Amino acid sequence: MSILIEQRDGIATVTLNRPEKLNALDEAMYSQLTDGFSALAADDAVRAVIVTGAGRGFCSGSDVGGMLQSDIISGRARLQRRHRMIRNLVEIEKPVIAAVRGPVAGIGFSLALACDLIVAGESAKFSQVFKKIGLVPDGGAIYFLTQRLGIARAKELVYTARMLPAQEALEWGLVNRVVPDDQLEQSALALAAELAGSATYALAVAKKMFQSMYVPTLEALLELESLSQGTARLTDDHREGVMAFREKRKARFTGK
Repeated sequence: MSILIEQRDGIATVTLNRPEKLNALDEAMYSQLTDGFSALAADDAVRAVIVTGAGRGFCSGSDVGGMLQSDIISGRARLQRRHRMIRNLVEIEKPVIAAVRGPVAGIGFSLALACDLIVAGESAKFSQVFKKIGLVPDGGAIYFLTQRLGIARAKELVYTARMLPAQEALEWGLVNRVVPDDQLEQSALALAAELAGSATYALAVAKKMFQSMYVPTLEALLELESLSQGTARLTDDHREGVMAFREKRKARFTGK
C-alpha cells in the first residue's frame, strides 16, 4: 500500500509509503489520503494525527509523469481533487502533526503546512519547487506560507525555489521543532501523546478560531489557484520545465 494508516492509543499515523520515489504523490495516493483524512476526522477514537513519510524523505511533490497529459479542463479537475485532500486534512478537528525528514517539496510542502505543527528531522529541506516546472504553488501553499512567515519570506521561497534547511526553517518559525533524524518518530509520538491526552475538544475549537483569523479564506485561495494553475499548465515554460526535469538538465525558460 502506498498510504499506511495505523492507530494506537488514540493516535493515528498516516505514512506516505512510496520511498523509492521519495513519496511523490500519484493519483491513487491523493485519493487514499482524501478518504483517509475524512475517516480520521469522523473517528472519535482518534485524538491526534501524525502525517509522515517512509524512507529518507517526507514527500518530493506530485509525480510528474502525467503532468503534460491534461488540458485546462482536466487539469483544473485534477487540482480540485488535490484540494479535497488538503481541505479534508485541514478540517480534522484534532491536533495534526507533520513529522518530516529529507525533501519536503512541492505539494509535499503544502501537505506539511496544512498540519497544525511541524516536527522536522535535521535532514529536512523545504522547497517551493513549482517555478522549476513553470507552475504556480498549489495545495494552498501561498495561503499557509503567508500565515506562518508573512508575505516577504513567503515570496522569497516561492520566487527563488531555494531549499530551506531545517535549522533555518526553525529560525524563521516555519517549523516548531528540529530533532535528530533518528529521534523524529519518537519526538512526534511524544508530542502527539501529550496533545491526545489533553482537552481535545477545546483544542478543536481553538483550531477553528485560528482558521477564522485569515483573509482570504482557504476556499477562496484554492479556487483562484485552480484557475491560475490551469493557465500555467498551458504554457511553453511548463512543458519545458517538465521535460528538463525528466531529462535531468537545466530548463531553458522563455517566459511564454
